Amino acid sequence: MFEGVQVRVLLVIAVGGVIGSLGRFSIAALMDHSQITALAATFTVNVLGAFAIGFAYPWIHSRHGSALWQPFVITGVLGGFTTFSTLAADVVIHDGQAMLVAGYLALTLLIGLLAVPLGRRAFMLLRPGT
Repeated sequence: MFEGVQVRVLLVIAVGGVIGSLGRFSIAALMDHSQITALAATFTVNVLGAFAIGFAYPWIHSRHGSALWQPFVITGVLGGFTTFSTLAADVVIHDGQAMLVAGYLALTLLIGLLAVPLGRRAFMLLRPGT
């Protein structure tokens, strides 16, 4: 399964995944534990993660540094931070609330898709030399 993949790549992904997952857990823990705020926590991490990927991708490629940055940040940290599986579970758990579920899915998709180019734009505005 991992034939040809360097062990150090797997290690940076694993370490990044731990960091991202702990970040997601921390945000959820800071929010109230009702069902609605659980939706808000998942929405928050997914939108923040989408923005961060939009920012991180050009940042990583502008550095011309280690090839480990992308698997660490994008796959590891942000992959561990964002969560499609929790979004899917939230939809199933709230299946009797069609309007809530429809709004949640629509907002997550719309805002998430807008967050990536906004993150990229933020990088372009903030990078040195521009």
